[in-house]
Amino acid sequence: MIQCPWECVASVEGGGIYVRGNKIINLPIAGTGVTRVLYADPNLRIFQAPNENNGGWENQGLITVQVREDLLPRQ
Repeated sequence: MIQCPWECVASVEGGGIYVRGNKIINLPIAGTGVTRVLYADPNLRIFQAPNENNGGWENQGLITVQVREDLLPRQ
């Protein structure tokens, strides 16, 4: 496990929103920027944009969360 918070350079080639393995929204994003890992464990990761990246598509302070799909409740 990494010591948080931690900043690293991230490269993105594209993005999307996935639900149960199916892409439902395409996000036309690409580029390199800095991300701050606020929290990370095997089940959950929380990221923050510490500065404006890629001409403004990701504003300073933006927070994103990743959670393992198998932990989400089934409907």
